[in-house]
Amino acid sequence: MHNNALNTDLLERLRPPYQIDHTSLPFQPTVDGVNTWLQGLPILNASVIGEHLGIATNALLSSDIEIIKKFNLLEAMTPSLYIFFDECVKEVLDAKFPLRNSLNLLTENLLAVLNLFIQIYVDIIKSDAFLSAPPNTRDKLKTTFDNKQKTLVLHRTLSTLGLLQLFSSITYRHFAINTWGEVNALYCIARDYKLDQAPTKLEQQCQYASANISDEFIKINYLHLSLLNRFRQRDILKIHNIINTQSSNI
Repeated sequence: MHNNALNTDLLERLRPPYQIDHTSLPFQPTVDGVNTWLQGLPILNASVIGEHLGIATNALLSSDIEIIKKFNLLEAMTPSLYIFFDECVKEVLDAKFPLRNSLNLLTENLLAVLNLFIQIYVDIIKSDAFLSAPPNTRDKLKTTFDNKQKTLVLHRTLSTLGLLQLFSSITYRHFAINTWGEVNALYCIARDYKLDQAPTKLEQQCQYASANISDEFIKINYLHLSLLNRFRQRDILKIHNIINTQSSNI
Protein backbone atom coordinates (compact mmCIF):
# COMPACT_ATOMS: atom_id res chain seq x y z
CA MET A 1 0.00 0.00 0.00
CA HIS A 2 1.27 3.47 -0.88
CA ASN A 3 -1.13 6.04 0.43
CA ASN A 4 0.53 9.34 -0.41
CA ALA A 5 -2.28 11.38 1.18
CA LEU A 6 -1.73 9.59 4.49
CA ASN A 7 2.02 9.90 4.21
CA THR A 8 1.73 13.63 3.60
CA ASP A 9 -0.19 13.97 6.85
CA LEU A 10 2.40 11.92 8.72
CA LEU A 11 5.32 13.82 7.20
CA GLU A 12 4.03 17.02 8.78
CA ARG A 13 4.81 15.53 12.19
CA LEU A 14 8.50 15.13 11.34
CA ARG A 15 11.02 17.84 12.10
CA PRO A 16 11.33 20.71 9.62
CA PRO A 17 14.49 21.06 7.49
CA TYR A 18 17.58 22.74 8.93
CA GLN A 19 18.53 26.12 7.54
CA ILE A 20 22.31 25.89 7.20
CA ASP A 21 24.92 27.40 4.91
CA HIS A 22 26.40 25.21 2.21
CA THR A 23 29.80 23.73 3.08
CA SER A 24 32.10 21.47 1.07
CA LEU A 25 32.28 17.75 1.75
CA PRO A 26 35.58 16.61 3.34
CA PHE A 27 35.67 13.65 0.96
CA GLN A 28 34.97 12.80 -2.66
CA PRO A 29 31.18 12.20 -3.03
CA THR A 30 31.53 8.46 -3.49
CA VAL A 31 31.43 5.51 -1.10
CA ASP A 32 35.14 4.92 -1.81
CA GLY A 33 35.76 8.59 -1.04
CA VAL A 34 34.03 8.24 2.34
CA ASN A 35 35.98 5.08 3.14
CA THR A 36 39.30 6.73 2.27
CA TRP A 37 38.40 9.70 4.47
CA LEU A 38 37.40 7.44 7.39
CA GLN A 39 40.66 5.50 7.16
CA GLY A 40 42.50 8.72 7.99
CA LEU A 41 40.64 9.24 11.27
CA PRO A 42 42.03 8.07 14.64
CA ILE A 43 39.36 5.45 15.27
CA LEU A 44 39.60 5.44 19.09
CA ASN A 45 39.89 9.19 19.61
CA ALA A 46 36.25 10.05 20.31
CA SER A 47 36.72 13.82 20.24
CA VAL A 48 38.41 13.81 16.83
CA ILE A 49 35.92 11.33 15.35
CA GLY A 50 33.03 13.43 16.62
CA GLU A 51 34.48 16.65 15.26
CA HIS A 52 34.99 15.17 11.79
CA LEU A 53 31.58 13.47 11.74
CA GLY A 54 30.00 16.80 12.64
CA ILE A 55 31.77 18.54 9.77
CA ALA A 56 30.85 15.77 7.32
CA THR A 57 27.18 15.51 8.29
CA ASN A 58 26.76 19.29 8.17
CA ALA A 59 28.25 19.30 4.68
CA LEU A 60 26.13 16.34 3.56
CA LEU A 61 22.98 17.97 4.92
CA SER A 62 23.68 21.19 3.03
CA SER A 63 24.72 19.51 -0.23
CA ASP A 64 22.54 19.24 -3.33
CA ILE A 65 23.70 15.68 -4.04
CA GLU A 66 21.05 13.36 -5.44
CA ILE A 67 19.07 12.00 -2.49
CA ILE A 68 19.75 8.30 -3.04
CA LYS A 69 23.46 9.03 -3.41
CA LYS A 70 23.29 11.01 -0.17
CA PHE A 71 21.80 7.94 1.50
CA ASN A 72 24.64 5.75 0.22
CA LEU A 73 27.25 8.19 1.55
CA LEU A 74 25.52 8.31 4.94
CA GLU A 75 25.43 4.51 5.03
CA ALA A 76 29.21 4.47 4.54
CA MET A 77 29.59 6.89 7.47
CA THR A 78 27.23 5.08 9.85
CA PRO A 79 29.68 2.45 11.25
CA SER A 80 31.84 5.33 12.49
CA LEU A 81 28.81 6.87 14.19
CA TYR A 82 28.35 3.63 16.14
CA ILE A 83 32.04 3.58 17.09
CA PHE A 84 31.78 7.20 18.21
CA PHE A 85 28.68 6.38 20.28
CA ASP A 86 30.36 3.40 21.98
CA GLU A 87 33.44 5.46 22.81
CA CYS A 88 31.31 8.26 24.28
CA VAL A 89 29.41 5.78 26.47
CA LYS A 90 32.75 4.47 27.79
CA GLU A 91 33.94 8.03 28.47
CA VAL A 92 30.91 9.12 30.51
CA LEU A 93 30.20 5.83 32.28
CA ASP A 94 30.82 6.23 36.04
CA ALA A 95 31.89 9.85 35.51
CA LYS A 96 31.22 12.37 38.23
CA PHE A 97 28.47 14.91 37.63
CA PRO A 98 28.43 17.67 36.65
CA LEU A 99 30.72 16.52 33.86
CA ARG A 100 34.08 18.18 33.44
CA ASN A 101 34.36 20.52 30.47
CA SER A 102 36.00 18.02 28.10
CA LEU A 103 33.27 15.40 28.70
CA ASN A 104 30.56 18.01 28.49
CA LEU A 105 31.89 19.10 25.08
CA LEU A 106 32.09 15.47 23.95
CA THR A 107 28.48 14.94 25.03
CA GLU A 108 27.29 18.05 23.20
CA ASN A 109 29.13 16.94 20.08
CA LEU A 110 27.61 13.45 20.10
CA LEU A 111 24.08 14.78 20.60
CA ALA A 112 24.61 17.26 17.75
CA VAL A 113 25.93 14.56 15.40
CA LEU A 114 23.02 12.23 16.23
CA ASN A 115 20.56 15.02 15.44
CA LEU A 116 22.33 15.73 12.14
CA PHE A 117 22.06 12.07 11.13
CA ILE A 118 18.37 12.10 12.04
CA GLN A 119 17.81 15.29 10.06
CA ILE A 120 19.39 13.78 6.94
CA TYR A 121 17.25 10.66 7.31
CA VAL A 122 14.11 12.80 7.70
CA ASP A 123 15.02 14.80 4.58
CA ILE A 124 15.38 11.49 2.72
CA ILE A 125 11.99 10.26 3.95
CA LYS A 126 10.32 13.48 2.78
CA SER A 127 11.89 13.25 -0.69
CA ASP A 128 10.09 12.21 -3.86
CA ALA A 129 12.70 9.49 -4.34
CA PHE A 130 11.57 7.87 -1.09
CA LEU A 131 7.81 8.44 -1.41
CA SER A 132 7.59 7.16 -4.98
CA ALA A 133 6.39 3.64 -5.69
CA PRO A 134 9.14 0.98 -5.75
CA PRO A 135 11.09 1.01 -9.04
CA ASN A 136 10.21 -1.48 -11.75
CA THR A 137 12.87 -0.55 -14.28
CA ARG A 138 16.65 -0.55 -14.10
CA ASP A 139 16.89 3.18 -14.87
CA LYS A 140 14.42 4.15 -12.16
CA LEU A 141 16.31 2.01 -9.67
CA LYS A 142 19.14 4.53 -9.73
CA THR A 143 16.97 7.39 -8.44
CA THR A 144 14.20 5.73 -6.41
CA PHE A 145 14.27 3.79 -3.13
CA ASP A 146 13.16 0.17 -3.15
CA ASN A 147 11.37 -1.35 -0.15
CA LYS A 148 14.56 -2.77 1.35
CA GLN A 149 16.18 0.68 1.29
CA LYS A 150 13.03 2.33 2.66
CA THR A 151 12.99 -0.13 5.54
CA LEU A 152 16.61 0.62 6.33
CA VAL A 153 16.09 4.41 6.22
CA LEU A 154 13.09 4.23 8.57
CA HIS A 155 14.82 1.81 10.93
CA ARG A 156 18.00 3.88 11.03
CA THR A 157 15.97 7.00 11.79
CA LEU A 158 14.14 5.40 14.71
CA SER A 159 17.23 3.65 16.06
CA THR A 160 19.21 6.90 15.96
CA LEU A 161 16.40 8.56 17.92
CA GLY A 162 16.80 5.62 20.32
CA LEU A 163 20.53 6.35 20.66
CA LEU A 164 19.71 9.99 21.35
CA GLN A 165 17.23 8.88 24.03
CA LEU A 166 19.71 6.47 25.64
CA PHE A 167 22.67 8.85 25.75
CA SER A 168 20.50 11.67 27.08
CA SER A 169 19.43 9.30 29.87
CA ILE A 170 22.91 8.18 30.94
CA THR A 171 24.12 11.79 30.96
CA TYR A 172 20.99 12.93 32.84
CA ARG A 173 19.93 15.43 30.20
CA HIS A 174 16.37 16.38 29.48
CA PHE A 175 15.15 14.62 26.34
CA ALA A 176 11.67 15.73 25.35
CA ILE A 177 10.96 12.95 22.87
CA ASN A 178 7.81 13.56 20.86
CA THR A 179 6.26 10.11 20.93
CA TRP A 180 3.05 11.17 19.22
CA GLY A 181 4.76 13.35 16.65
CA GLU A 182 8.02 12.10 15.22
CA VAL A 183 8.39 8.59 16.65
CA ASN A 184 4.76 7.63 16.08
CA ALA A 185 4.78 9.13 12.58
CA LEU A 186 7.87 7.15 11.57
CA TYR A 187 6.29 3.93 12.80
CA CYS A 188 3.01 4.69 11.01
CA ILE A 189 4.85 5.40 7.75
CA ALA A 190 6.60 2.04 8.05
CA ARG A 191 3.34 0.29 8.84
CA ASP A 192 1.61 2.01 5.91
CA TYR A 193 4.28 0.60 3.61
CA LYS A 194 4.06 -2.77 5.42
CA LEU A 195 7.73 -2.53 6.39
CA ASP A 196 7.42 -2.42 10.19
CA GLN A 197 8.29 -6.12 10.68
CA ALA A 198 10.88 -6.42 7.93
CA PRO A 199 14.36 -7.45 9.20
CA THR A 200 17.32 -5.17 8.53
CA LYS A 201 20.04 -6.90 10.64
CA LEU A 202 20.66 -3.49 12.20
CA GLU A 203 20.97 -5.14 15.62
CA GLN A 204 24.10 -6.88 14.29
CA GLN A 205 25.68 -3.51 13.54
CA CYS A 206 24.72 -1.68 16.73
CA GLN A 207 24.24 -3.37 20.10
CA TYR A 208 21.63 -0.79 21.09
CA ALA A 209 19.37 -1.31 18.06
CA SER A 210 16.32 -3.57 17.86
CA ALA A 211 15.63 -6.22 15.23
CA ASN A 212 12.98 -4.30 13.29
CA ILE A 213 11.05 -1.04 13.17
CA SER A 214 8.17 -2.33 15.29
CA ASP A 215 10.49 -3.48 18.07
CA GLU A 216 12.37 -0.17 17.92
CA PHE A 217 9.12 1.74 18.28
CA ILE A 218 8.02 -0.37 21.28
CA LYS A 219 11.43 -0.01 22.94
CA ILE A 220 11.54 3.79 22.61
CA ASN A 221 8.05 4.16 24.06
CA TYR A 222 8.66 1.83 27.00
CA LEU A 223 11.96 3.51 27.81
CA HIS A 224 10.22 6.87 27.61
CA LEU A 225 7.63 5.69 30.13
CA SER A 226 10.38 4.25 32.36
CA LEU A 227 11.86 7.71 33.10
CA LEU A 228 15.34 6.20 32.86
CA ASN A 229 17.25 9.15 34.29
CA ARG A 230 15.99 8.25 37.75
CA PHE A 231 18.47 5.37 37.79
CA ARG A 232 22.23 4.92 37.95
CA GLN A 233 24.05 4.77 34.64
CA ARG A 234 24.78 1.04 34.66
CA ASP A 235 21.20 0.29 35.70
CA ILE A 236 19.98 2.43 32.78
CA LEU A 237 22.06 0.31 30.40
CA LYS A 238 20.73 -2.90 31.94
CA ILE A 239 17.11 -1.73 31.65
CA HIS A 240 17.74 -0.68 28.06
CA ASN A 241 19.27 -4.06 27.22
CA ILE A 242 16.34 -5.98 28.75
CA ILE A 243 13.71 -3.97 26.89
CA ASN A 244 15.77 -3.98 23.69
CA THR A 245 16.05 -7.77 23.63
CA GLN A 246 12.49 -8.44 24.82
CA SER A 247 10.50 -5.74 23.01
CA SER A 248 9.00 -8.23 20.55
CA ASN A 249 7.49 -10.12 23.51
CA ILE A 250 6.03 -7.07 25.28
